[in-house]
Amino acid sequence: MMNNSAIPLNVTQQARHRLIVGLQWDVRFKTPRQHPLTPENETEKDRENRAYRHTLPETKDEIARVFDLDLTCLVFNGDGILIDAVSPHPDEQIDASGHIYHSGDDRDGIGDHDDEAVSIELKDLPQDICHLFFLITVQSGETFADIPWVLLRVADGFHDTPFYSYPLTTKASPEEQQKTALLSCHIYKDPQKIWRCRPLNVFYVDHDVLDWPEEAAKYLDILQGRDP
Repeated sequence: MMNNSAIPLNVTQQARHRLIVGLQWDVRFKTPRQHPLTPENETEKDRENRAYRHTLPETKDEIARVFDLDLTCLVFNGDGILIDAVSPHPDEQIDASGHIYHSGDDRDGIGDHDDEAVSIELKDLPQDICHLFFLITVQSGETFADIPWVLLRVADGFHDTPFYSYPLTTKASPEEQQKTALLSCHIYKDPQKIWRCRPLNVFYVDHDVLDWPEEAAKYLDILQGRDP
């Protein structure tokens, strides 16, 4: 469900003013594992900014199933025109400016932090880049409901301080978790040149969407008060 509130992204004003959008997911273990933070020991802040992972498997024999998710960034200018896309695909891992780049394709989710991530260097980003939409798709044939843990987070690239996180596994409804794609958030530059993050969290069946840039552009219309 879309959230119209926008979060200011006050990145550390050092180096390249880097912002990270990270996607985390977990394997399914043969013996179920409990997430390190349980309702008994987590705080309210933990619930909002939770970005912790199950312990890593000591051997691959502990793993029952792995999953392949992709994180994609759709790049629009101020007129709402798609000008680039950054994804795990080898020919799309960096945008034309060189300041938006992908960590690469992770096909199993075995890592202990972000399995896939997109970095944005805000300091040197071209002026015509104004809107970034982040899309999560399940590539291995399952739905989100099949995957033990999925989380998207937006964080400061210098200190890794979280601005926003969405633990899909605990916040999405059972109906939403039966889907295979999530238009997760919209990062944009407001009229005062402040970068903000607007949670969207709209779920889809991936193959039902013929044109993802066109679908994302509908939310630009909503932001600007136009009928999509």
